[in-house]
Amino acid sequence: MNAVRPLVILFLTVMPAMQAQQHEHPAATAPPAALGRIVHGNPMTPEQRQRAQVRFARWKELSPEQKDLARRRWQHYRELTPEQQARVRENYHRFKKLTPEQRHQLRERWQRATPEERQRMLERRRARQPRHL
Repeated sequence: MNAVRPLVILFLTVMPAMQAQQHEHPAATAPPAALGRIVHGNPMTPEQRQRAQVRFARWKELSPEQKDLARRRWQHYRELTPEQQARVRENYHRFKKLTPEQRHQLRERWQRATPEERQRMLERRRARQPRHL
């Protein structure tokens, strides 16, 4: 009986969302990561619940193209090795610590760069990163 319960929960939570998505039903707006928390039954703290509600509201505002891009990026991330995922998270947290002006400057410099310049920028950044991962 206990082995069947996760399958039932999976069926009751994921299948309707997948069917709704096929028919472009409003319920299809649930972000893919939200389903994992429902399926596994992880209880959320009030802070986690609030954060999830904010993220869900942001997800609903995205265009279909933006949602598709987010899904593809998430799938790509899931295919990375644990070490690569850790590096992505580390770089994300480092980026979040930048001031808005620093972020803007970094984006502008990246957008102006040629493919060769971008490659050199990435190589220099990799050379500066610690190899503990």
